[in-house]
Amino acid sequence: MRHFRPISILAALTIATSAIAMSAYASEPTVPPVPPVFPAEGKIKYVARDSILEFKALPEYHEPDWVTEKFVKTKTLPLRAVACVRAYRKFAGLYNFTLLTASIDDAGASLQSRLDVSGVSYENGMRSTRAFLAALGRGGPK
Repeated sequence: MRHFRPISILAALTIATSAIAMSAYASEPTVPPVPPVFPAEGKIKYVARDSILEFKALPEYHEPDWVTEKFVKTKTLPLRAVACVRAYRKFAGLYNFTLLTASIDDAGASLQSRLDVSGVSYENGMRSTRAFLAALGRGGPK
């Protein structure tokens, strides 16, 4: 008797749920609207290799002034660092700073980090960059 009561409750709930589900209205599947035309979208045009007349490399490469890449020595960890600074066009005096670093002391492993600072003055961005570089290091014995 003890096992029949839970089964009878489960059966009653199943029948009641089925009755409610049978009366539910099933709608017809909808068709998504046609996407608007995007004028910058185009087809890729492949050309044959023999139709390329000439291919040359630049004689030399110069990075823009706003990209700087240097080796940086912190207290415990030598790094390779790349910093990029971009000015806001509509807000004079505000900049975005991006700093990418990679440790160079171990051939088998590398610590890579990234710092993004947005909408700050040049001085505050440089201060944040210096503080981030100063905080990077090894905590344990090498």
